[in-house]
Amino acid sequence: MSGRAHDFVKNARVIIPERSPTNSMGYRYPIAEEYFGEDAKKQLDMLVKEGLMVREFYQRELGCPKCGSINLIVRFLCPKCGDTNIVKGEIIEHWTCGYVGAEDEFKEDKCPKCGKKLEKIGVDYGKLGPMYKCLSCGEVFQTPDDKLNCANCDYTFSKDEAEEVVLYAYRITPKLEEDLEAALYQKNYLIEKLSEMGFTIEPEENLYGKSGLKHEFYIVASQGKGMFKIRIVIDLLSALHEVPADDVFLFYAKALDLSAYRIILVGIPKFSEEAKKLMNHYGIAYVETQTLQNSAEVTIRKLEEMTKATHLFREKQEM
Repeated sequence: MSGRAHDFVKNARVIIPERSPTNSMGYRYPIAEEYFGEDAKKQLDMLVKEGLMVREFYQRELGCPKCGSINLIVRFLCPKCGDTNIVKGEIIEHWTCGYVGAEDEFKEDKCPKCGKKLEKIGVDYGKLGPMYKCLSCGEVFQTPDDKLNCANCDYTFSKDEAEEVVLYAYRITPKLEEDLEAALYQKNYLIEKLSEMGFTIEPEENLYGKSGLKHEFYIVASQGKGMFKIRIVIDLLSALHEVPADDVFLFYAKALDLSAYRIILVGIPKFSEEAKKLMNHYGIAYVETQTLQNSAEVTIRKLEEMTKATHLFREKQEM
């Protein structure tokens, strides 16, 4: 966990959804996205499963039955032909010829059908009041049909077909707050020990790989300069039961892109057997710990073992 995680505790005790026309689902959790990226909703639900956050009802929305998005547009349609080319206005009926149309069709008070001038209301014409007229089929009606159109997948449907979408707010539990505080303490302790061992901690904003992509790691520390510079990447991988091999492989690809000289992975609470085989194959150093609270201590011990082994190897080479 980084200092940003500590900020998460301070700034995100209650996370609420915000409507977003640019989001495919029509809503997002901007505060959580600062820490978890676009996958914020999934991460929040995972924290709920782990008992680190609680989910509370926020509001109900109508959603698309096809994709679930609440990014919906209401469209008014002609009940006869189903077209959207309808106008609302004062409707006039010209009794002389029987033409019915919107008031603005009667230019200079002349009927658009027969051309005769409207003389006197109640004598040769009457006003039907505010109504709708379809400019495609000519139908006049009081109430248009309304349909919902999904801005995400363009599916059109009635309100009766709409899916009910419940939006939730997320609240941090005391357990998560304690865990994040512990994580911050562990990281600061690890940074202190690494500094004592002669390592320099590289700023997060400078972690760009050979591909040009920016990566995020728990800690990246280095020694030396130029061609003699060595870079150690340390990260924590956690899971409910055991860290899978896929997570290790994804991390390894990022570490290679960053030109890591040594890699140390901390598994909480443990790694799967497949993950261990993968790490042994690629020469990734790893440790396991049941809790976050002693992660820094086991990481330092592993780093000291690696450093000692490197020194012994160099001594043998020099003999």
